[in-house]
Amino acid sequence: MTTLNEPGKSPIANLDYWKSYLEESSLQIPLYLSGKGDGSIYKTIHFRLKPELQKDAERFTASNNCSTTSLLTALWATLVLRYADQDNIVLFSSVPVVPLKVTISKETCITEFITSLVSQIDEGGKRSLPDIDKLIDLLGSGFKANVQSGLVAIREAANQSAPQQFEPYDLLFEFAPEDTSSFRIIFNDRFEEFYVKLMGEHFMTLLEGVLSNPLASPYSIPITTPAENQRILYDFNNSDINFNEDITLQQLFEEQVEKTPYNIAVIYKDEAITYRELNEKANRLGHAIRGHYRTIYKEEILPDTPIGICMDRGVGMIVAIMGILKAGCAYIPIDPTYPADRLRFMMDDALAPLVVTEMANLDKLLFLNETDYGIISLDGGWGVISKYSDKNPELINNSRNLAYIIYTSGSTGRPKGAMIEHRSVINYAFFAKKNRQISPDSHVLQFSSINFDMSVGDIFPALLSGATLYITHYDLRMDPEGTFPASWPED
Repeated sequence: MTTLNEPGKSPIANLDYWKSYLEESSLQIPLYLSGKGDGSIYKTIHFRLKPELQKDAERFTASNNCSTTSLLTALWATLVLRYADQDNIVLFSSVPVVPLKVTISKETCITEFITSLVSQIDEGGKRSLPDIDKLIDLLGSGFKANVQSGLVAIREAANQSAPQQFEPYDLLFEFAPEDTSSFRIIFNDRFEEFYVKLMGEHFMTLLEGVLSNPLASPYSIPITTPAENQRILYDFNNSDINFNEDITLQQLFEEQVEKTPYNIAVIYKDEAITYRELNEKANRLGHAIRGHYRTIYKEEILPDTPIGICMDRGVGMIVAIMGILKAGCAYIPIDPTYPADRLRFMMDDALAPLVVTEMANLDKLLFLNETDYGIISLDGGWGVISKYSDKNPELINNSRNLAYIIYTSGSTGRPKGAMIEHRSVINYAFFAKKNRQISPDSHVLQFSSINFDMSVGDIFPALLSGATLYITHYDLRMDPEGTFPASWPED
């Protein structure tokens, strides 16, 4: 390769110039390097432009008095800059070797960007780099250790079939100036092939967009292909499931009970409960909640009434959730491990008139003694609860009423309660049933705390399918080997 030296300057002096010029820049570009290799093996993907796009590119270069090399360099630089999501990058134009400091604003059109890059190439061409490895040694402290960054270049190739030197570049865009119908991307095994193929498709989309709208900034022109847009905007969001939008969670559960009454619904340690038993206990609790509310407030409970649930993990926790839903209310998880101030805040903020708990957690709710809140102890008060009917309570709510309210952590300020309707939970539960292929023979692990939405993704897909819900206890959640045994216990 023939290079031009600045008159009177030696290669070493040129190296000093580039060291000074790039001192504040990183030679490596952050990219998605998910390949399994060490960068020693190179592959090539060839791309071909549509004939109409090729003609448009030729017309553009002719009318704007610029070369094909300038246009492709500007577009490759833009694409890599956008992939890196950086304000500026260093891209190597490798014939001659010229490091280009690339930055572009959303107001810069393609012709202005080309002009700035051509100026850099012309100026840099006067100061050839005798050895790029020496530049890396000078500027690349920790260079090889940065596994999520790569060295990127673009170059002309008179004969793309001839053997070429690719190192030290990780990613190289190569084209023949006399043949604008195609280009190729050479990459090492630090990249996965699908990623590079996508880059090539994005390059052609960007080229088409720039040629269609040359006054727009190439930084703001969409690069996703029509097929990607279809996947991102429609296919990925196609989670709608056909179901009766006027039905509630408790109604769907009751339908499932009729189908699989003797299936094991929930297992916690050595305790198990069938679907029929769970339904009957939840019915009694639902009636008790309505009765207790009527006794305290002298009126009937209304849909959307928030009811706290302060329970440890176990079968009783699921009975409480289903009982609150059976009452036509929305459950609010009140974690017994939270400070009393946090518990009181959630009860006050949600205006929850009742809380369902158990004897072991009554001491966590002593602050309720100073208020008019009602407390129902599922175990301590079961003698009274069990006297209520085990028949399904009369329906007072619909699918647009609330199923639960979960509070955010409040790490960025005041905790906020997210209110979720029945139809939203049902839509997700049906989607999860289909995608995870949950059936009456399935075992579903209930791992996360009910204070987090993730719990909903375990509980309701299982209970609306006739599957068995396995609730992990606190110690087991910290033990992966115990959580995922070689075989599940027999029902």
